[in-house]
Amino acid sequence: MCSVEDLNLTSDDLKMICRRHLVRETCNYRKFNVNSCVLERLGDVPAGFLANHYIMSMDISEKIVGYSDEKRLENSQTVSFFVKVFPELMQEQADYVNEMKAFQKEIDLYSYLLPRLQDIGIGAKEWGAQSYLTKDDKLLVIENLKADGFEMLSNSEPGYLDFDHLTVALDVLARFHACGFILEDRCHMSPTEMYPDCFEENAYPDNENHIRILGLKNAIRTHLELIKRIPKYQDSDKLPLILQEYPKIVFKIVDFVKTSDQYKNVVSHGDLWANNIMFKYEEVGEEKKVLKPVDGRLVDFQLTRYAPPALDVVTLICNTTNSVLRNDKLNSLLDGYYKSLTRELARFAILAEDILPWDEFLESYEHYRLAGLIESVLFGHLTTLPQHLATELLSDSEKFGDFIKSNARLKFCIEAFETDDHYCSKLTDSFCQIIDNYILSN
Repeated sequence: MCSVEDLNLTSDDLKMICRRHLVRETCNYRKFNVNSCVLERLGDVPAGFLANHYIMSMDISEKIVGYSDEKRLENSQTVSFFVKVFPELMQEQADYVNEMKAFQKEIDLYSYLLPRLQDIGIGAKEWGAQSYLTKDDKLLVIENLKADGFEMLSNSEPGYLDFDHLTVALDVLARFHACGFILEDRCHMSPTEMYPDCFEENAYPDNENHIRILGLKNAIRTHLELIKRIPKYQDSDKLPLILQEYPKIVFKIVDFVKTSDQYKNVVSHGDLWANNIMFKYEEVGEEKKVLKPVDGRLVDFQLTRYAPPALDVVTLICNTTNSVLRNDKLNSLLDGYYKSLTRELARFAILAEDILPWDEFLESYEHYRLAGLIESVLFGHLTTLPQHLATELLSDSEKFGDFIKSNARLKFCIEAFETDDHYCSKLTDSFCQIIDNYILSN
């Protein structure tokens, strides 16, 4: 069990968190007491690779002259917050996050850039959680979106979004991108000039000795072994060609994620998969038994970059769908995203065609289509691991380190590929799209 003392949170910190929350929620400053504070780990299984996650609940009561302690406690209320903590107790994980600068980057974003983008969106639908405290570069306290009615998608096919969920997710992404365009239009300078530390590439840096590039090479070795187990390629005379060319294809991601000289760039999320979007639902149908997604929020801003919007769009679509849905619904999804972007920019008398013409957006999507498929296998071989394997990895420092740096990744992924139908089919679909369209077609 973790306590507020373990996180170096003082009574003044707790009051500041509550004060900022109450001012935002009620637009009114009230004097209050913090009666108690409890931290609970989020779920029984790890929620991510780059941080530890908690829900912090505080019992507070308003200070009213003449009220006894008993009367004050009768009028108390509970407020809760989401807490991300640097994973310093697992040395290998801590070293990995440190070298990536993932935690520091998110703290910088929530301290400087994201509040400015959120201020632009005042009066419109929000796209992300509010930040209430950052401390010691090791702790981040933000809005508890679950308490506001948002939740992660839970379905029988982890990692996939259906058309309705993806439509909402793209609408949220368009609102986020629009705020980036508006900030740049107002300031007449790029965000990379205003906040350079927020945009250092830390997912696929162009540095062959970086931990992430070592991990990329390790991922490719693992992918090659999985590809050998796909029936349509096992006995093919093209298998040697596939195994030779596949690493070159995947390494193109290092160039894809760089700021573009060809297309319009914007503040981009960079880490879009199913668990990094939360949804709000309403009951529909005659008996109100069907839950329909009506809004969403983006979470986890640890891999933010300055890149064309299409890179975020194609990453989200490829990470959360299979090729069947993309073949059937892609035009509708792209049209929906662009209409949302157009609507948000119009609130500030900005024409989307002046910022990002429709034809340029479509052209850039085609340019980044391969990047989306590459991301789907790089994300997918990690994020869709069966729960028991993911828990085993994130509960042991040595196993985590071996998974990142050595062939231990191969053991975990082969086990998942050979025993978990969902893991196998999701990766096979993406592998085949890359191999058939970008290796064998040439």
